[in-house]
Amino acid sequence: MRDSFLTLIMAIFVKVLQLYGLLNLFGTATIYAKIALIIINKSVSPSSHCKGRFKVPPEQFMRGEFA
Repeated sequence: MRDSFLTLIMAIFVKVLQLYGLLNLFGTATIYAKIALIIINKSVSPSSHCKGRFKVPPEQFMRGEFA
């Protein structure tokens, strides 16, 4: 239930950004966030055989769930 509510809020947020023509800015921020995620996941992974792989899937990370 909470996930669908968050998705709805994000969809509205993106629509608002589209209306204001700021989607390019948002797209750039998303790219930076993905790069940061990759760096964080590489530095967090404790075992050497996990290097370069996602320890926590990006979607899960964005939701703030650390299993």
